[in-house]
Amino acid sequence: MQSRPPDLPDEYVAAAVSDGWGLPTVTAEYQPVGYGSHHWSVVDETGRRWFASVDVLAEDGPDESLARLGAALGVAVTAWDAGLSFVVAPVRTRDGSVLRRLPDGYALALYPYVAGRSGNFSDPLTSTDTAELID
Repeated sequence: MQSRPPDLPDEYVAAAVSDGWGLPTVTAEYQPVGYGSHHWSVVDETGRRWFASVDVLAEDGPDESLARLGAALGVAVTAWDAGLSFVVAPVRTRDGSVLRRLPDGYALALYPYVAGRSGNFSDPLTSTDTAELID
């Protein structure tokens, strides 16, 4: 999403990551990238970088919405655990979940940071991009 949710300041996300994943002192900075979720660049006190993603749960069924999102992210974790190293799966929380429910209808997931470049969804794939995807 290109715009930050007004009720999720960086400090709140940093505290939720620190608490949910047991990371030492964390800083977070909103990143206006992607589509469908809100994103933060996260750094813990050791200097390790992470990527946090916050999704808005459906107002008419937040429990069901959380369950669906958890199931989808669980597929990525299962693929990673099976040795499919091309999958970037969320890191499990201290209690073993792939998500941490936040107040006010949000769910938080944490990923290892992967360096790379992002494109625009409207940009057509080049032949090089297509070859990389096929490989």
